[in-house]
Amino acid sequence: MEEIEQGLKRALRTRPVPSSTEGRLRFLLKAHRGSTRRAAAVLGVSQRTVQRWVTKKPGARRPPGPLQVEVIEEAVLARWQPRVRARLRAAGVLVRSGQWLQYGRA
Repeated sequence: MEEIEQGLKRALRTRPVPSSTEGRLRFLLKAHRGSTRRAAAVLGVSQRTVQRWVTKKPGARRPPGPLQVEVIEEAVLARWQPRVRARLRAAGVLVRSGQWLQYGRA
């Protein structure tokens, strides 16, 4: 059942979610108007950690660990296309499926 729900969520997105961690961090910063402090509060890390992840200096950039990558992904998915999700909640989603069944004598 969970696979069907995830498939429907994927189908309802009009734009693909950023695939790279850097792209997801850029999206989070844009969603929080460039505030590394707000993004850090959402991710549960310090402001300095977020600054290290997004810096453009060649030797100062540190990639997030695997646990932080999961947290970043969850935060992005929760904030991705809020207007589309709101419209679907308001209108409701109708899923139609049809099957042809043929009964025969054995």
